[in-house]
Amino acid sequence: MVRYRKNNVRSAEFSLMRKKALSLIRPLVDAYVGGKLGLPEFNAKHARVSVERNFWGFPAFSGQLFLNQLIQGTVDAEELSRVLAGFLALPGSLDEAIAKMERAVVSIEGIHMEGMPFRRACLPYFASYFWQVKNPQGLPVFYASSRDALVSLGYDFVAPSFLETYRNYCRIYIELASGVVSEHRFWEVEYALLYSRQKEDE
Repeated sequence: MVRYRKNNVRSAEFSLMRKKALSLIRPLVDAYVGGKLGLPEFNAKHARVSVERNFWGFPAFSGQLFLNQLIQGTVDAEELSRVLAGFLALPGSLDEAIAKMERAVVSIEGIHMEGMPFRRACLPYFASYFWQVKNPQGLPVFYASSRDALVSLGYDFVAPSFLETYRNYCRIYIELASGVVSEHRFWEVEYALLYSRQKEDE
């Protein structure tokens, strides 16, 4: 993954690389959500682009590997495609995002092979990545690195439920971003949190 580094890549340059990548990724997501691409074709095309333009970490455990496990573990590929297309459509609010995840858990469990892994806790990263591709100003991506940085800075947001943890995380991120004047305010918060972690590791 191409990672932001305060000492060698300025945030404006990294954001520009991301914006160029969005011009390739967003049309694929729109085509899938809009019914113009099936899940297998979307998965193959998006996997290739997300590796070539790896600015969000999607090829890792909670992104591409999670999607592959869903596809491999389903007993109804057509229904899974329908469920995921609806799930990846933009939510209108944080509450709607949580509700979409709750519905997705029930729907996926109903068509998932017994004994095959379904890592529900991956849903917040998986969904928030695609939602931010669709609208970078909507909701922040649920990064493990950002969560670690927030914990190190003393923020208390981890809850027994991964959905409530995601809700608390988003509220903190939105509050931190409220004073940022930028086209991509969540990215600027992300960069600042990454930088804080880098400074701790020095």
